[in-house]
Amino acid sequence: MGDLPNLWNHSAVTLQEALIGLAVGTGMGMALALLFLFWPLSEELIYPGAVVLRSLPFVAIAPILILALGGGIWPKVTVVVIASFFAIMVNFLRGLRTIDKELLALFRVMNASKWQTFAQLRLPYSLPFFFKGFEVSASSAVVVAIVGEVLASDRGLGYLILVSKYDFKMEDLYADMIVAAVLSLAFVAGAKLLERLVIRWEETTPW
Repeated sequence: MGDLPNLWNHSAVTLQEALIGLAVGTGMGMALALLFLFWPLSEELIYPGAVVLRSLPFVAIAPILILALGGGIWPKVTVVVIASFFAIMVNFLRGLRTIDKELLALFRVMNASKWQTFAQLRLPYSLPFFFKGFEVSASSAVVVAIVGEVLASDRGLGYLILVSKYDFKMEDLYADMIVAAVLSLAFVAGAKLLERLVIRWEETTPW
């Protein structure tokens, strides 16, 4: 089934792009959600731009990123970041704001500080919401990285898929697609496992 060492090397490139992009996108989404929570005015200033950025087609922005960032993995990583941050930002912010009013009133009666209210109430309550967004982003990270590679790259699964297609190497094409599917499933499974490890007090749906 194709050149397995070559397939592994290109798969490792795609995996690296997806992991870095998802990690940076997660941090970016969480940071924006916290900024909007503690400084509501920033949401009016930044949120419309975030919507526009997320809605841009990858086919249009990939050439711009390549010109700005050059070759290598960083244009593909940036595409994954753009695809990842929005779902995390929206869901995490919703969780931070969707608080039981009675619990919030209780914290106020107990004279809890803003930090105590955040750390002991808002953050734990928001975690299920956060992981829903994280799961959505994880499910698309590998696919988006591959799309970026198809548009412009000389490495990665996207590049292999493109080469196999034009060379009519159907066996290699099927192998590339199977590996891509396995990586995507692994990202989703990893997101679900992380949720189970972090949120021990809540029963999650079975895999």
